[in-house]
Amino acid sequence: MRLLVFQHIDCEHPGRLRDFLREDGIDWTAVELDKGDPIPPLEGYDVLWVMGGPMDVWDVEEHPWLVEEKRAIRRWVRGMERPFLGLCLGHQLLADALGGTCGPQRPPEIGVFRVDLTDEGRADPIFHQMAESQVVLQWHSVRVAQPPDGAVVLASLRTAGYRPCGWVHGHGRCSTTWRWRRTR
Repeated sequence: MRLLVFQHIDCEHPGRLRDFLREDGIDWTAVELDKGDPIPPLEGYDVLWVMGGPMDVWDVEEHPWLVEEKRAIRRWVRGMERPFLGLCLGHQLLADALGGTCGPQRPPEIGVFRVDLTDEGRADPIFHQMAESQVVLQWHSVRVAQPPDGAVVLASLRTAGYRPCGWVHGHGRCSTTWRWRRTR
C-alpha cells in the first residue's frame, strides 16, 4: 500500500501514526505544499491523507497551491474513487473541493467536547470497534457548514447544532468525518 500525505505546515504531520505506518510496512510520501512541493501523479498511490494547517479553505490568494490541491482532492475522490482521510483543514478542503461549503465557527471550538456517532456512523465499518461517544480535544475556527451532496455524516458534535465531527488524529484535533457516496 502506498499512502500520499498533503501537509500544509511542518508541525501538522501524521504524528504518532508515522510509527504505526512504519511498523505495518506502509510506504508513504509527504508533499509539503507550503514549501512548494509539487503534487505528484496520483495514480501511484492507494490512499490520500490531507493534514491540517493554519490557513482556511478560502485563503487562495495567500496560498495559491490550495487551488491545485482542491483539484487533486476532487479528482482523487470523484474521478479515481480512492480512499481519503481529511484531518482538520483536510476535511474542510474535501468539503470545498466536492461542492460543500465552509464558514466561520462561531464561537470557535476550543476545548474538550463530546462527539457522538450517528446511526450511519454506528453502522459504518470504520468505527466498528470504537465507543459510540468520545470526549475529544478540539481547536476549530472553521466548520463545514454544508457537506457536499452524497456525504453521509458519521459523527457529530452535539453542542453546536449541525456540526459533523469525528475522528481524532495524532496531535489532538478532531476532524469532520463523513463518507462520500457516489450517487448513481
